[in-house]
Amino acid sequence: MVSKPPAGDPVQDAPQVTPPQHAAAGLPAVGHTLRIAREQMGSLRTARTLLKVNQKDGFDCPGCAWPEEDRRHVAEFCENGAKAVAEEATLRRVTPEFFAAHPIADLAERSGYWLGQQGRITQPMLLPEGGDRYEPVTWERAFGILAEELRALDSPTRRSSTPRAAPATRRRSCSSSSPASSARTTCPTAPTCATSPRARP
Repeated sequence: MVSKPPAGDPVQDAPQVTPPQHAAAGLPAVGHTLRIAREQMGSLRTARTLLKVNQKDGFDCPGCAWPEEDRRHVAEFCENGAKAVAEEATLRRVTPEFFAAHPIADLAERSGYWLGQQGRITQPMLLPEGGDRYEPVTWERAFGILAEELRALDSPTRRSSTPRAAPATRRRSCSSSSPASSARTTCPTAPTCATSPRARP
């Protein structure tokens, strides 16, 4: 069963330092990995997803870029890789109500861990000029913003890149390409999470 995202931010609010563990691998690491994955994806989705990581008929781990040999193991991932996959394939969803409850100033103070744990956006979001929080927009409006930005480029081979940054510093970027593929966009840490209009001269 998928658990709810954390309400508090342990990284920012109450960081904890514990004594070093005696081992960083083995059965304790496997158990911790599976617990984290189940919290995000549920048991069945965890099994199906992790068995596809770094496999020839699966997908590359989003947490690293190590090449795999021709012969693959059944579990071809590390603990951190499994956590990265779990955050990408999470069943948690971030709705417009989340953004209504969290102004930009609040999101900017949150850690990347907390933001990533909230889930995936369910529709495009826009930061209106002068606004203090993201607001939902239609897919037509989101695609219109993208088209406008692309047409404004000096050359079709030139693109504008928005770095990963706090929501308050993002200029203009757009969410995933369709509702069905919204799982491809992590919210709200990914630069493709939401849009904010660029100030006009």
